[in-house]
Amino acid sequence: MKVGPRGRAAAAGLAAGIAVLVSWSVWPQAVEDVLSTPAIDALYEHFPAAVAPGIVVVDIDRASFARLGPWPWPRDRLADLVERIAEAAPRTLAIDILLSEPDRRSPAALARALGAATGRDDLARLAEGLPDPDARLAAAIARVPTVFGLVAAAEPGGATAGPPIVIARQAAVGSVWTEPGVEGPLTVLAAGAAGIGVLSLTGDESDGVVRGVPLLAVFGGRAYAGLAAEAARVAEGARSHLVAGSPAQMAIGSRRVPISAQGTMALRPTDRTRQGAATMSAADLFDPDPAPARSRLAGAIVFLGSSAPELGGLRPTPADPLTPSVRIQADAAGQILSGRIPVRAAAAVAWERGAALIATVLAVALALATGPWIGAAAMIAAATAWAVGAATATLQFDRIVDPVTPPAVALIAFAATSLAAFAETRRREGALRRRFEQHLAPDLVRRLVENPDLVRVEGELRPVTALFTDVEGFTSLTERAAPRALVALLDRYFEGMTQTVVAHGGLVDKIVGDAVHALFNVPVDQPDHAARAVDCALALAAFAARFAREPDAAALQFGRTRIGLETGPAIVGDVGGGRKLDFTAHGTVVNSAARLEAANKQFGSTICVGPALVAALPERSWRPLGRITLRGLSAPTLVSEPWPDSAPADLIAGYAAAFARTDDDPAGAAAAFAVLAAAHPDDAVLAGWVARLGGGSTG
Repeated sequence: MKVGPRGRAAAAGLAAGIAVLVSWSVWPQAVEDVLSTPAIDALYEHFPAAVAPGIVVVDIDRASFARLGPWPWPRDRLADLVERIAEAAPRTLAIDILLSEPDRRSPAALARALGAATGRDDLARLAEGLPDPDARLAAAIARVPTVFGLVAAAEPGGATAGPPIVIARQAAVGSVWTEPGVEGPLTVLAAGAAGIGVLSLTGDESDGVVRGVPLLAVFGGRAYAGLAAEAARVAEGARSHLVAGSPAQMAIGSRRVPISAQGTMALRPTDRTRQGAATMSAADLFDPDPAPARSRLAGAIVFLGSSAPELGGLRPTPADPLTPSVRIQADAAGQILSGRIPVRAAAAVAWERGAALIATVLAVALALATGPWIGAAAMIAAATAWAVGAATATLQFDRIVDPVTPPAVALIAFAATSLAAFAETRRREGALRRRFEQHLAPDLVRRLVENPDLVRVEGELRPVTALFTDVEGFTSLTERAAPRALVALLDRYFEGMTQTVVAHGGLVDKIVGDAVHALFNVPVDQPDHAARAVDCALALAAFAARFAREPDAAALQFGRTRIGLETGPAIVGDVGGGRKLDFTAHGTVVNSAARLEAANKQFGSTICVGPALVAALPERSWRPLGRITLRGLSAPTLVSEPWPDSAPADLIAGYAAAFARTDDDPAGAAAAFAVLAAAHPDDAVLAGWVARLGGGSTG
């Protein structure tokens, strides 16, 4: 089946769109990393979430170091800070600092170490009476429900007791983060903790950016909840976690939190400009009047951590490349308690790919149906509408929808279709120009280039006027002329002839030997094609006469140019095969024009016109030449020659009177033609009549 230009352009667009869709299906993560993830990051950066009320971050910041000393702090200083927090009666305290080692610089720790090194039991017993900051910290956390943190370890073992987590068998969490070991808080601290959660935050493999927090992980063969989930559980007064369902959810008190198959919760960063109102420097609790600071903590969920680089808790997020981990955990807890949790539905990808496929088909159709600018504007509007809808779903309804990839697929398909159509148009324009620029007027070529459909190259039946020329005595001319001189002469002759045809709107069909074949009313409609052809014939005759009188042509005895014309239906179109195609016409009218051109030898005329063309132009002044038998006609038919505008009126009248007598009074006609021939000795038609009638012929 033959595929047209539009079909080829459509195929290119569909192929491009489907190629992107296949890539999206085969390498989904790579496509998301390049398109959707940066777009969603930008949404979250420009439209951050509000800071959840009732959650305060106590930040061990640079101001705290300036006031209380550099990090690492002695354990008693940390215990002092926790005691001051406990005095404010917060709802819950979550500590985003790993406290897995005892304070080795305290008096009790030094006494125990010295006793172990020397083997003296009395020194070891002495430690029991000395200050122990770890014990002091354990006593402080007993005054407030406290959640400590743990991290994954590469070495197996190190299990730490934590609240129970019930995972239903059908829960879709088969890809949770799993490590062989765990490193948790000191036993003395863990024993008094209200909860223990995962501190570790991992970024995406592609760029390391933290876009989610763990709600569930398995370290050392035991399941643990994330620090934010544990803080929310303790604040809600729940005793355990339950993970169930497909898609899975984690029950945290009365909350139902969506959890991914990897055990994570998507994170939407909060507004950095408003985080200050929910953040307090740890140094503020050591003010001479700590009451204002304590009032901010009363009844709140407090996260204790640090924004200082010394503690190594800075993580890249979509909102900030240096986000404190304690802020990430606090924001995650705020999401859990507010119920505003971004969710990427499992069916979303299928819907997006389906939408992209439909959009691809529509984009291809749009590219074929409209111009590039209108189509591009429509595509941009459609892509913008999708992006706005996706952003609304993501930001207002917490349903993450890819704002970029589906419209990108459609835009690629549109661009491929438009480029293919443009290339096809340029190819067709080039082909049309190459085919017609030497055979048609420039204005007509421009019309064809602008509207190629005007040319029906596959063939059509249409009325045409055919014009054939020939040079008398050309064969003998070729025998007596030098090759270079003959070629140079013919170049000038054909240049003038073809320019004359083109100037009158004709198509130079071909040049064969010394003959020019021209067509009118092709390849586009010319309502006045018959008149154009006759005017062209008169102009050709005048040019050929002038050319024959030029010195170099006269020296070679360049012959008279004869012209034949006829109008009628013909089949026109491209004919040929492979790399050789010829736009030409076929039919009786073409053969008649050739026969009429040859008939000039019989009548002595320069232009011989068939009866159909004469009938088409009754307003013209015609000189009847006589009758010949044309192909397709059984009886001889009258052929004519157009009178030039310069013909004298007495000649036209006298010729008409003489011709009227050719059938009934040949002798009288001969006498009349003889009188006219004597008055016009250069008129070969009159001389021909005299010769024929003198021999008894009537034409």
